[in-house]
Amino acid sequence: MCSQAPYKKELTIIPIPVDDWKALRSEYVKEHESADEQQHAQQAEDPFIAEARKLAGDDLIQIHD
Repeated sequence: MCSQAPYKKELTIIPIPVDDWKALRSEYVKEHESADEQQHAQQAEDPFIAEARKLAGDDLIQIHD
């Protein structure tokens, strides 16, 4: 069964057994949680430090809090 949205992207429904679904779902959630944490950490970085890293690289920078 396929359905087409107004923007013409084709979607396909794939049946997955319940036991397999549980494993796939937990794996998907773990992957997206870690990606969200990494994205949040990058956004929380000080803009001055980010610019220094861009210009000089991590090898030359020492950060003291």
